[in-house]
Amino acid sequence: MKKFSLILLVILFSMKGLYAADDVPKDVIQVAQTWAFDHYQGTIGKGTPFYNSKVTISAWCFKVYRGLGESPSPSEIIKNIGELREKRLQAEYDLDQYFLMNDREKISETWRLIANLWASMRDAESYATIFVTMRPYPHVAMAYEGLPPYYVFLHDAKEKAKDQLQTSEVELERLYFLDPVNVYAEFKANNKSIYINMLLADKKPLSNLISPQLNSDVKKSQYFDRHSNLSKSFTTIEEIISGVPAYISSPSPSGFNESGYCRQVSAAMVLG
Repeated sequence: MKKFSLILLVILFSMKGLYAADDVPKDVIQVAQTWAFDHYQGTIGKGTPFYNSKVTISAWCFKVYRGLGESPSPSEIIKNIGELREKRLQAEYDLDQYFLMNDREKISETWRLIANLWASMRDAESYATIFVTMRPYPHVAMAYEGLPPYYVFLHDAKEKAKDQLQTSEVELERLYFLDPVNVYAEFKANNKSIYINMLLADKKPLSNLISPQLNSDVKKSQYFDRHSNLSKSFTTIEEIISGVPAYISSPSPSGFNESGYCRQVSAAMVLG
């Protein structure tokens, strides 16, 4: 418990700057408030700035509280997520062992437990997330039920950054929103940076945000004709499939052949 408390304090310290954004443009706030009321019947918190590769603000992220009464503080949310994460990590370890033992009943049971723990960490019943971009005009770029990624995935991203930079400690430098697929956290240590995707767990970490592959991905998603029936831009998606839960890809157990598995899972989630 002492170790967990220390980890929590480190996370809180690294995140404290995320809640000091008082200079959010009024039209951005209005867009977020309207969307929160219309789609989630909730209230928004302070906006958190996300940047582009040129280190200028590209989007503001808002946490939407959908519950009754006052929203829990960031420290309360992080503490709860930290406790759930510890249980999830134990379940993921157990899953590896059950695969080695070929215990199908335990494998199925533990898969469900891990999925439920991820769902509890996201807490879609109590929260939602809205990203508002400002170009070409303020609009909702992405919205979904559940907490923002800097709550749910920050600790996992931080551990991955430590591994990549081969260090025992890293600092959260900045958050980036390039499009709804490329959402990154930048961590630094010893004058080196690593960028971790906070939505796609299996996405390879980047040493910079100007890699040829990333530029290609962003280039394909930056063009948008607001009058076209078919949107060509990830940065202006405003459609949500109701009733479809968010899909979180947890690390696969060792020895698990996941070929074709994602297609089955995604189809099952959409089709029920």
